[in-house]
Amino acid sequence: MLKQRIIAGVLAGVALLALLYLGSFFLMLLTVLVFSIFAYLEYDKLFFQNASTVRRMRLAAMITLGILSLDQGGNMGWYWLWLTFIALSIWHIVALDHDGDFGSGIHRFALEFFGYVYVIALMGFLVPIARVPTHGREYLLLLFLMVFIGDTSAYFAGMRFGKHPLAPKLSPKKTIEGASAGMAASIIASVAWYQFIYTGPHVPGFAVPLFLFVPLGSALAQAGDLLESLLKRSQSQKDSGSFLPGHGGLLDRIDGLALVSPVFYFFIQLVLEHP
Repeated sequence: MLKQRIIAGVLAGVALLALLYLGSFFLMLLTVLVFSIFAYLEYDKLFFQNASTVRRMRLAAMITLGILSLDQGGNMGWYWLWLTFIALSIWHIVALDHDGDFGSGIHRFALEFFGYVYVIALMGFLVPIARVPTHGREYLLLLFLMVFIGDTSAYFAGMRFGKHPLAPKLSPKKTIEGASAGMAASIIASVAWYQFIYTGPHVPGFAVPLFLFVPLGSALAQAGDLLESLLKRSQSQKDSGSFLPGHGGLLDRIDGLALVSPVFYFFIQLVLEHP
């Protein structure tokens, strides 16, 4: 199982780097859209017992348009967020007035809207980060290093040294020792990124806020992992799916992006790239 996990992780990492450095922005956007739809389908299967093709197509279309609007920059992402809320509200008003199942109906409405926001948070900011002028792809690589190097280090350190549970009811195998190792690994990876990959000016005005952010980014990534554990625990599931051999579902592998990606995007815009 561990060998399978390592092989699958290495192959996924190679594919990710190839896409990041060899792929066009269009290919990156297309990949994000496809993975976003797969992510929603896992979420849908996790929370809804009935496999509604109409619901899945409705949310897939809304998520696609939401990510495309974020990619356009400006306020388009915020506009589409509220338009989605309005559209889902009207849809469920009509549906609930028809069948009168108000209790479970409002529950479905909340799950659909949360699923939309959750997938957008996971995937919607990746291409806008990559499109940041001059250093966008470098920033995206930094995000992946913070999240995935930290997650992998936390996993192995927790297996070897973990003694004190981090969140025993949500995720019994996660430990404080593993989380600490994950944060340390994220910091080390970020230092390496700054020294050997970042092509911009190496000045204190950039380095100081960056390295103040990295521990926060690591903490947010680990909180995103726990958030997905909360979603699974609420449905008594161990994995969100079986997307990667030895790794569980797609959501199990990208869950760390949910809370840190939006914050990192705004940090880039407001601090690192602020004139």
